[in-house]
Amino acid sequence: MEEKEITAAKEQELAVQKKKRSEDILSKYTKVASEMPAEWVKSEENRIEMVKTIHRDILGLDKQGKMRPMSDFIRFMTIASQAGLNPFKNEVFAIYYHDKSIGGDRLTVVTGINGFRKAAAEDTTAVMRYVGSGEPEFEMKSVKPWWAKEDEDVPHKCTVAIKGLNPITGEIQDVAVGVAYWDEYVKLVDEYENGKRTGRKIPNTTWRDKKMTMLSKVAEAAGLRKAYPNRFSAVYNEAEFDRTINQPEERVDSESERANVIEEQLAKRRKSRGGVFAQEAEVVENA
Repeated sequence: MEEKEITAAKEQELAVQKKKRSEDILSKYTKVASEMPAEWVKSEENRIEMVKTIHRDILGLDKQGKMRPMSDFIRFMTIASQAGLNPFKNEVFAIYYHDKSIGGDRLTVVTGINGFRKAAAEDTTAVMRYVGSGEPEFEMKSVKPWWAKEDEDVPHKCTVAIKGLNPITGEIQDVAVGVAYWDEYVKLVDEYENGKRTGRKIPNTTWRDKKMTMLSKVAEAAGLRKAYPNRFSAVYNEAEFDRTINQPEERVDSESERANVIEEQLAKRRKSRGGVFAQEAEVVENA
């Protein structure tokens, strides 16, 4: 067989493979689109385009500018749908970390505490319907950390009761209690003096300035997950992230604290949700 014929045969084979991949992707998009909640949809004719938009813009591109894996996209859509959280209304986000254990990026589905409350309130399978959360209760540390000022209180733990309506008695009672410990969730960063690391760790700005708010969010999210597990088995609150795993590959310094990467990613996602997202949110009017 001549060289031209071999080249033509290879090109034809590649074209067939490309067509097959495109058909496979379209088939998966079609399936996901058919299962997408009606309240997310602008029009039935627009389902496929909306699905493509979520894959491209909400999951974002990797460092090579490529689309995220289809398996991640399907997982995100499944989790968001099950939790009743609409990505076009900024109720749920896709955040990627560099996970050293797998040598690559890992998807985490994230929502704010209001997203948790909304999803719990809409859980029609729950025995006791969610009616609200109790006030957070704090136990302060008896021995303050070295970095705390003399008049600065630092919590040891926080508990938040999740309230539900008993369908038999009509009474409001505790469905579950969420507990969060400061030492398990505080985001620590390197301390710097004169531009150099001291070797000590301190809370990042958010956790230092909003200690009670951040810890109470974690406790409430833990309680909601315990009370309504069908909604939150794979959804995390933005305050819950582990402080040690999934660190970014790029170097960070004192001006871009390592533990603030998540907050920065979320802020960028919210800010970038203009254009098609703003339009869809307006029509729809948030895994």
